[in-house]
Amino acid sequence: MTPRTQPLLSAVALALLAFIVVPASLYLGNRGEFMTAPLPILRLLLVPAALLVVVALLVLRLHRQQTFTRFTAVVAALTLLVWAQSYLLVWDYGLLDGSPIDWDQPWWRGWVDACVWLALLVLAAVLHQRLAKPLATAAYVVVALQAGLCATDAFVHRDTLALKATQRLAANAIEPMSRFSRGRNVVHIVLDSFQADVFKEIVTGPGGAKLQAALSGFTYFEEHLGTFPATYLALPVIVSGQVYRNHVPRADFIESAYSGNTILNAASAAGYEVDLAGDSWMLDLLMKGRFENAYLTAQLPLVQEAARLLDLALFRMAPHWVKPSIYQEQHWFTQQLVTRSPMARFAYFTHNSFLAHLTRNLTADRQAPVYKFFHLMTPHAPFVVNPDCSPAGQVVPRIRETVTAQSRCSLAFVVALLNRMKDAGIYDDALIVLMGDHGGHIPPYRYQPGRIVEGQYEYYVPPDFIAL
Repeated sequence: MTPRTQPLLSAVALALLAFIVVPASLYLGNRGEFMTAPLPILRLLLVPAALLVVVALLVLRLHRQQTFTRFTAVVAALTLLVWAQSYLLVWDYGLLDGSPIDWDQPWWRGWVDACVWLALLVLAAVLHQRLAKPLATAAYVVVALQAGLCATDAFVHRDTLALKATQRLAANAIEPMSRFSRGRNVVHIVLDSFQADVFKEIVTGPGGAKLQAALSGFTYFEEHLGTFPATYLALPVIVSGQVYRNHVPRADFIESAYSGNTILNAASAAGYEVDLAGDSWMLDLLMKGRFENAYLTAQLPLVQEAARLLDLALFRMAPHWVKPSIYQEQHWFTQQLVTRSPMARFAYFTHNSFLAHLTRNLTADRQAPVYKFFHLMTPHAPFVVNPDCSPAGQVVPRIRETVTAQSRCSLAFVVALLNRMKDAGIYDDALIVLMGDHGGHIPPYRYQPGRIVEGQYEYYVPPDFIAL
């Protein structure tokens, strides 16, 4: 073994862990969040992994052999720290959906991470002669074991992963999305987090009369409640009527709910051509049933999917005080390097762009009856628009004013589609359902607090269940 072999192997171990193993773990644990198959993404992430190894080679070439043990010890220590931060020191920051993160609570997170990182790096640098070999061995072992676990997980889910490539190709039917039936149309639009009392505030507030006229023929169900405070288990009730009661494993319930007796499968059996549209994880679920066409509402290029996965991996690997620089209030470090456009990063823009495309290109030329089921994330956090619907340029706080503004702006795109249906002569005979799956996580006006505990309001009816 040459003097440069061990330090180079340490750099290879770090590169594989940071750019392949950790991203692969995140992909496998969040398979529904990605429509692209894993191998193309991981092949692209081999580029920064190779660059890291090249940089290590250059550093080794420029330094004397006496420094190789220190290099080995420090790089191996970094590998162990990245592994520990990714799989052991995993703090709960809530949903990474643009919601504000209180980086100071609890106060001790940053200190724990900082002490662990500084202690091991200092020890590796100072005692490199004694620690280089054991640290390197430990780094090789944890990377190999973690890679083995990833490979095992991938093998277990091999059928699901194999479907990714075909689903991505299948979910590319933008042209049929704008084609409606000449006769019978069902348009079923679920606006994620569209809250019932927010809708009422919009249609009874300034400009509400115009909206009410645009929504002529609709019946407003003010007392509508979602069955679950998150889409994953709220939507199966909407399409199948089945309520998850923790009676079977969730994966089995989801498979049964979407592939069994649903309104979409019933419509397909009755001769309707079912068109599906939504983001990647939603289409993963909906496409378990029967459908004619599907469209992924955020058609991200491979490089942007890879940047997204890398950002999540960097967030997972970074110590607490570094995470805000990666998250950047949902703007994300790597994704900003790939594209500055908010269209690629925020569902509000991509999903409204989809609706706008349908409105511009709508035709009524299909012979068969059509059932269009769209799940759109436009009223959902993060909140990214001003009251006049212009892009805010940043994520704005989740308060009633911002939730109402973004919901109003989202509704405008739906109304534009409905007006176009009127112009095409297919509105009056269509069955149109506009609804939310759960609330927007802000206290509704109608429900007074049940009690106040330590200054925090507790409601009899949780606001995240109040849906349109």
